[in-house]
Amino acid sequence: MPATLTAEAAKARFLAEQRVAFAPARLAVECAVCGSDYGGNSWTTMAEAEQVAEMLGVGPGDRLLEVGAGSGWPGLYMAGHTGCDLVMSDIPHLGLGTAMARAEANGLAGRYWAAVADGGALPFADASFDAISHSDVLCCLPGKFETLASTRRAVRPGGRTVFSVFSIPPGLTGAAYERTAAAAAFAESDEEYPAMI
Repeated sequence: MPATLTAEAAKARFLAEQRVAFAPARLAVECAVCGSDYGGNSWTTMAEAEQVAEMLGVGPGDRLLEVGAGSGWPGLYMAGHTGCDLVMSDIPHLGLGTAMARAEANGLAGRYWAAVADGGALPFADASFDAISHSDVLCCLPGKFETLASTRRAVRPGGRTVFSVFSIPPGLTGAAYERTAAAAAFAESDEEYPAMI
């Protein structure tokens, strides 16, 4: 496994990416690929967001936690689409500020909350949520097991958790592997994602 970014360097990289996420060309690509214009770091499409919401089974009165919420995509979309309440958590506050403004603009006043929080040490009581979602987040974290343990604790018994991840394609070698691994810090793991759960 090649050397990867430190957690602090990864955080700085995400902050830098969030600062350019609203460039017109970037938003045009996001709209064309994902069907959204949230300026996020997630490449979850609208169809995938609808599928995740269906898998989570959330509706009015349910509480959904989105870990690594960034600018709010796809959590805000799922809250608007299903009627559930949404708690967004992330470490960089820049994205959460954008997400809160977007929530107000989308008419979700009183149905959303935001917390600057590490996914591996969620500041919520046990069994606080009906469902938890990560969209392209777990693969970007060095503390995957801590994050999974923290989300297990925060979801109610019988609640659901859905994570989407990206990974390094099998078979890459040499320079192609090194470039991909450097661009996808922490995506590589010693254990396959299904085995972690």
